[in-house]
Amino acid sequence: VVEIDVIKFGGCDSWYDGSYFYSMQANYGGDIFTYWKHSMNDASNILGIEDFYELLIIEKKKLDKVYQSCDVIVTHVSPSIDDENLPEHMVDDKITSFYAFNGDKYLEGTTAKYWIYGHMHSGIDYEKEGVWTKTLKRA
Repeated sequence: VVEIDVIKFGGCDSWYDGSYFYSMQANYGGDIFTYWKHSMNDASNILGIEDFYELLIIEKKKLDKVYQSCDVIVTHVSPSIDDENLPEHMVDDKITSFYAFNGDKYLEGTTAKYWIYGHMHSGIDYEKEGVWTKTLKRA
């Protein structure tokens, strides 16, 4: 946690957890790890990582340390897999599994009033559990 002008910022890279895929598995079928390896640059560009759960475990520990002690959280991916909190073109798309995670626990228990994330590049700003989220959009 870093404090700047009495505002406490906390965050981590965070990571996707596959929860969107699993919530839609009846529609998708197949294996999430096979799909990940064939569809995401992350699978081949992050050396030493065999599957995304390895990164999830690392980043979850970091988020666990900060979410109850900051005013603003900054992560790489969105903390909501709810369709209403996704850009319209990402709803019911398998690839969305790698752009968000089920962060309900964090949103419900955080002291933060704002959560800033990226990765989607064309996200949607939304409010959930009293926390305003904002996507950093790529130009």
